[in-house]
Amino acid sequence: MNIYHFHAFFCQEIGIKDSPVLSRIFEFLERMAGSRDPEVVNPLGVRVLEESLGYPNKVGAWEYMGPETKRLARKMAHAFRREANAPHE
Repeated sequence: MNIYHFHAFFCQEIGIKDSPVLSRIFEFLERMAGSRDPEVVNPLGVRVLEESLGYPNKVGAWEYMGPETKRLARKMAHAFRREANAPHE
């Protein structure tokens, strides 16, 4: 599965209330966000988080994020001037 297929699956699951796989998806995203390899972190930031920050109705997803994913989401929000859509503590 490439990042584009993953993103489509991610968006589909975000739209399902109480998705049984959503927590597992965010565990995976948290491991990606904590990676030291930019080839792992960049697709997460650009393809998944940047897209999500553009849609405030996906804010419910923030509750599933771990600390590294939230940190990266805030960084992406600042870079794209979407701070209002970023996760808050």
